[in-house]
Amino acid sequence: MERLIKLCIGVDVSKDDFHAYFAGHNLTDDIELKLGARKFDNSCSGIKAFQSWIDVKCETHADQIGKEANPWIVLEATGVYHEHLAYDLYEAKRCVSVILPNTSCNFAKSLNEHSKTDRADSRILAQMGLERKLDQWLPFSKKSLQLKSLTRERQGLIDERTCIKNQRHAVKHARNTLHQTVRRMNSLIKFINEQIDEIEAQIGELVKEDKKFAKAVDRLTTIPGFGSLTACLVLAETDGFALFKTRNQLIKYCGLDVVYKQSGTSIDARTHISKKGNKHIRGGLFMPALTARKHGIFKIHHDRQKKMHGKHKKSITATMRKMLIVAYAMIKNETDYNPHYERELLEQKAKKRAGQSEDQPAVTAPHLEGVLES
Repeated sequence: MERLIKLCIGVDVSKDDFHAYFAGHNLTDDIELKLGARKFDNSCSGIKAFQSWIDVKCETHADQIGKEANPWIVLEATGVYHEHLAYDLYEAKRCVSVILPNTSCNFAKSLNEHSKTDRADSRILAQMGLERKLDQWLPFSKKSLQLKSLTRERQGLIDERTCIKNQRHAVKHARNTLHQTVRRMNSLIKFINEQIDEIEAQIGELVKEDKKFAKAVDRLTTIPGFGSLTACLVLAETDGFALFKTRNQLIKYCGLDVVYKQSGTSIDARTHISKKGNKHIRGGLFMPALTARKHGIFKIHHDRQKKMHGKHKKSITATMRKMLIVAYAMIKNETDYNPHYERELLEQKAKKRAGQSEDQPAVTAPHLEGVLES
């Protein structure tokens, strides 16, 4: 029998159980082979049984797939229900990919699949793993997971406090104001404020426990508009930028990538950001961007964007993207924030164009005059 060149297990996870579909790709016939399918409980015992099942299947088909086969396992992100399985498989040194539900849904549409069952979804995930080169999933560090949970909890409380304040405003200005209702709302707002203070203190303690993380936070707070809580949020949501190899990956992860829609002469839609990424980072960077747009390279970037299209919110979004890129470069290169970086870079380019040596007086780019002093 011919040796299989690729193995993949598609896993569709739900709260109580998960369905696995084991498939392989034949080298000679170029066809998909089914090696097994089974349902497991989404529990510690079920995960152990799943890993044992993988080993048994690999031994059974050793003449086809080899003795040291390590099948690729493709999971679909299902809220938090897939996390135990993903972490246990990673700790067992198995190759795991976690994909978004819309990705698998679009792949199923490309196969002209209309039925949707757990078993069918697991088969589609296995086929996707066989046909495409998927990125290997890497888990967040324990510190980042804890901080991510706390920063999200804090933001949730802030949103709830804002909602209650708006309700209190409406009650106060109603014709028949109930003072007892206002009193209860004031008590609730006070309680939420105490909870927020407690969370912020806990965040500060977690940051102090890790010197490397604390240094990264201190480094990011030198960026105009970046506070310590904003720095913690960005580092926690990105695991300290450890999961990204390029800045384009980071931009897409945050949903700040620009979407174009153009075809021939009839379709030329207005560009916009995708908003398909991490909404917590976008929300956390908006207010800092309002401050950063008045300083240094962010002012240059903001004013340039404002001059191009004249739209305030679009310019703020571009400033958010610029702040994220600067933060990424600082952490990856382990360098401090340099407010004159762009000026020095443009001056070097201007010298090269003018044929000057680096020890000669700098040539300032015309569009920077009157801006860099700020």
